[in-house]
Amino acid sequence: MGDSPGGIPWERVSIEAFVIVGSILLAFAIDAAWDKRLKSADESVLLESIRTDMLSNRAEIERVVGINRRNIRSYVAFIGSSPTELGTLEADSAVVLLQGLLPTALFTPFDGSLRGMDRSILSSHEVRRTLGAWEGLAADVLENGRALQDGARAIWQATAGVSPEILLRERVDSLSAATLAALRADPDVVVAMATQHRFRTVGQAKVMRLSASTDSLIALLEAAR
Repeated sequence: MGDSPGGIPWERVSIEAFVIVGSILLAFAIDAAWDKRLKSADESVLLESIRTDMLSNRAEIERVVGINRRNIRSYVAFIGSSPTELGTLEADSAVVLLQGLLPTALFTPFDGSLRGMDRSILSSHEVRRTLGAWEGLAADVLENGRALQDGARAIWQATAGVSPEILLRERVDSLSAATLAALRADPDVVVAMATQHRFRTVGQAKVMRLSASTDSLIALLEAAR
């Protein structure tokens, strides 16, 4: 197709139009590639932040599980013994048992990377699904933690009626087997500890499920690195 005498130079117009359209399409392609690269970089940063939090959560879960196990063992020993039997314990054994009965371990999540997170950045459906499941399990553990806090307050109030110095928690090391026997003989203390034991047993099962979910999420995040 050539130029007509005194007419429109169609060949040149076609070439220029082709160049213009091509330039626009190339610009769009460059923008899309750049956006994709930026999104990929954002996702990598987010995944690493979540992974760091989950590693911290795993250590926190191990701490809680360990204290809960000691609490449960101590309760079983306490409730399975009579006041007379507890009163004959050596001083060191009595202190160890009290130290296992009284503390309450609460899970404190490391979740800074999850606050206000743009989930659309995460390209992996499996990561999004597992992360959502983890958050649900963590919420269950936190809810149980509120019950444990209430139970801990009930225990301290009940034990203070028997041995006021227990309120000074740093004095637990100086308490005797006689104090332990008196606590076992007090019905309010026994009820408070039995209630807390139920909360703790339920909570331990929830924490163990959260632990398994945390391990699964860490494995996915490490595979995505």
